Amino acid sequence: MSVISSNIKYLRNKKGISQTALAEAVNLKRGNIASYEKELAQPSIENLMKLSDYFKVDITQFIKQDLSKEDATDNTHSEGVIIQERHLFQGLKDRVTALKGSSHHDPRIQNLRKQNDEIFKMVHGFKAYHKHRMQSIDPNNESIKKIASDYDNIIDLLETVLNSNKDLIKLLDKQ
Repeated sequence: MSVISSNIKYLRNKKGISQTALAEAVNLKRGNIASYEKELAQPSIENLMKLSDYFKVDITQFIKQDLSKEDATDNTHSEGVIIQERHLFQGLKDRVTALKGSSHHDPRIQNLRKQNDEIFKMVHGFKAYHKHRMQSIDPNNESIKKIASDYDNIIDLLETVLNSNKDLIKLLDKQ
């Protein structure tokens, strides 16, 4: 059984809920949960994020560690933080414009810094998930290797944008 499928089943049973209850809680269908647990399908990164958020487990641990052997739920997300961060890219320019000239003690700058850090963690989790999935591909399949390369480029681009945001936040903080 794969780490992801066993973790979904383990965490669901640990919480004492049915596949239906889990599916409703994360806005999926029961069939999705059953397919993930039986390894008939792999969850998308979006669904992995929903599941790791729901169980309050770091996404990297969720995809790499057998949580039944080493209960990694100590390293949890604060409740609701990731859900709020999903809308982070919307209006970034407007938020930065509103922050210009703010004091470095301004809570809006601190919030922007926190949001940027949370997105960076999500990108890091996606990067780990992508690396994990690429280990199981056929190395001779050129079209999959091309898609994997495109994903790597997108991840690099996201990291560059996030690092630029971090630099911009530092500049705002100094004003």
